[in-house]
Amino acid sequence: MLRRSLCLAVFLLAPTLSWAGAYADDLQRCMVNSTTAADKNALVKWMFVEFAEHPSLAEFRVVEAATKVQIEKNMAVILQRLLVDQCAKQARAAMQNEGMLGYTSAFRALGEAAGMSLMQDPKVAKGMQSFVQYVDLAKVQAALQAPTE
Repeated sequence: MLRRSLCLAVFLLAPTLSWAGAYADDLQRCMVNSTTAADKNALVKWMFVEFAEHPSLAEFRVVEAATKVQIEKNMAVILQRLLVDQCAKQARAAMQNEGMLGYTSAFRALGEAAGMSLMQDPKVAKGMQSFVQYVDLAKVQAALQAPTE
């Protein structure tokens, strides 16, 4: 049941994939492998704060302006360190050979890695599956097993 619940959550919440080439893959690997747990936490905080700017999430905006600025500065330090120091060779190659698609793909992978690091926390994992109690799994299963037209 837990496995089915997690698969359903991943399927419903997975972002749209964009395809990039070998240079973006190299940049992606470098960026993910070069970030620490603290970097990933800082990235998740930045994503949370920025996502909260969307009008539909206005009620969840609880971060003070000074805190938001510090979170943005922390993200800038991480980004600069990755692109200028740790992954400069891969970043150059990705930009020269694949343009912005290479960067987009690498940053998407970095965001996914940061999100996955959060999901390893037992409280987060439990919370991520809690919505399943409200899903009529029999209806979902019936719909998925229905013959195609």
